[in-house]
Amino acid sequence: AACPSGSCVTVTVTVSPDLIDEFAVPGQYVQLRQSGLGDSDDNKPLFLAIASPPAATSVIVRRRLPIFLLRSFAQSSVAWALHRMSAHHRHRPLSSRIEDRPSAQDDEVPAIGAAAVLCCQASAFAPGISSPVAKSLVASDTSRVAPALKSPGAGAAAFGLVASPLPSTGNAAASSSRTVLFMGWGPDPEWSTATVSGNEVACPSGSCVTVTVTVSPDLIDEFAVPGQYVQLRQSGLGDSDDNKPLFLAIASPPAASSTTDEADAAAGPSSGTEIEFLIKKTDNNGWITSATPGTSVEISQVMGGGFPMEENFEGFKFDFPTQNVLLFATGSGIAPIRSVIESGLLGTGPDSSAGRTARLYYGASTPDDMPYAERFAQWESSGVEVVPVISRPEEVDGGWSGRAGYIQNALEEDGVPIPRNTGAVLCGVKGMCESVKDIMTQAGTFEGRVLTNF
Repeated sequence: AACPSGSCVTVTVTVSPDLIDEFAVPGQYVQLRQSGLGDSDDNKPLFLAIASPPAATSVIVRRRLPIFLLRSFAQSSVAWALHRMSAHHRHRPLSSRIEDRPSAQDDEVPAIGAAAVLCCQASAFAPGISSPVAKSLVASDTSRVAPALKSPGAGAAAFGLVASPLPSTGNAAASSSRTVLFMGWGPDPEWSTATVSGNEVACPSGSCVTVTVTVSPDLIDEFAVPGQYVQLRQSGLGDSDDNKPLFLAIASPPAASSTTDEADAAAGPSSGTEIEFLIKKTDNNGWITSATPGTSVEISQVMGGGFPMEENFEGFKFDFPTQNVLLFATGSGIAPIRSVIESGLLGTGPDSSAGRTARLYYGASTPDDMPYAERFAQWESSGVEVVPVISRPEEVDGGWSGRAGYIQNALEEDGVPIPRNTGAVLCGVKGMCESVKDIMTQAGTFEGRVLTNF
């Protein structure tokens, strides 16, 4: 048993020396399945992150969930980077240091976890933090870091991390704001009640539905950047194992930036306290894809930083401001891309002073599996060229005369216009996102201008 409740167990497995040698980086994982059953449908493998550290390392600290990743990382020798860089700390501005919190509790994030930041992995824990900023974070007190590295119990949990504004803790010389880097998957959800106000089929195949939810005005105010998301779960079941939340990107645009016209108003949310989701039907989400108006659900606060377009597309952070924006979506990944397009933040169209061009590559199996097709004309009129790409043209009744294959192949065929002044916004399957990023960066697009929302 791994905890008093018995809900988790620690399983130790004897493996070959070769596998031990392969395990070199904390966070790596294996697949595990029953022996003797082969590839049968009844022998689906488990994907398990390795909890023990790589064989050559042995530092132990306390950690915040998810334990299976952070334990392995904190135990590795990379944590020693904090101690090695602590001498440099005295020459950093106070506002860029890792500050210790005097009231930190035993389960708080240890400073040793900041070694992830020093290894340029900040984006895995706090997407809004870029590597150059992350690299500047170093240990604040050498005398306390060394004991924390040597002893798992004493002192290790007394450190905090620095990354979103918090009030100063009384150091007169310190900056007026401090930051906290959340280790794990972000803050815990704060649940509130919401009500389903609409549920409609989103494409001819019926594989996706558009669900409209009435929420509090406070949540509407929190939603400020296209690409942000919420967690949604059934009402009344609490934290039970049968009530795992869905992570859903918001499909409607933020209220303050919406470019809603009459046609959009007819198709979209009808009041200032509604938001929309595009949800692909699965075996496990019938409770929401089949929900009727009036159904009560629980919704979290708005999460994530969304697509940081203003930060990376405007100004001279990389080069001249972005003049071309390419958008990429597959399947229900079109949801946050719709939010981008209809937010008006792209700076396209005849009424925009930015004068940008934009093109959307939208991939689906067939045209019948393509939500929002009825909005394409509206998007085109706002200055966004829409390029549908069908991966199974042979299944289209009457044939398909448009682009076929995968959207990354379409990008290769078209090329990237003026790469140094082109940005991209992506949401979809991992393979597509990785391929598009590779194509664009190899063409000369700045990596920081290829944006995802997770």
